[in-house]
Amino acid sequence: MSDGALIPVAIEATGEPSWTPTPDDLANIRKLSQLRYTVSEIALALDIPAADLRRHLAVTTSPVYQAYHAGRIEGEIPYRQRVMTAAARGEEWAVRLAESWGAKQLEDELGCHV
Repeated sequence: MSDGALIPVAIEATGEPSWTPTPDDLANIRKLSQLRYTVSEIALALDIPAADLRRHLAVTTSPVYQAYHAGRIEGEIPYRQRVMTAAARGEEWAVRLAESWGAKQLEDELGCHV
């Protein structure tokens, strides 16, 4: 299979990765994720197999998982701040979006669907 093929992570995430990330790799993964690069694009930029990157991402305790998702969340901060500012002004679309984020946050805190 090519790295561009759409396959479930569970299938691709079997076995041990041949790549071990360095601190520089983790910093680059975080930054590229923050800029919304795809896993395949990050793998190409770092010159590593996309399958190895996906294997690391399948383990929630992996430093790669943490760097990737921290970058993803950091990339959302400016957008969420703009939405919250618009919601505070009473813009309906922003209020609805902010409310959906609040419900999602509560669900995650409680570990259930509300």
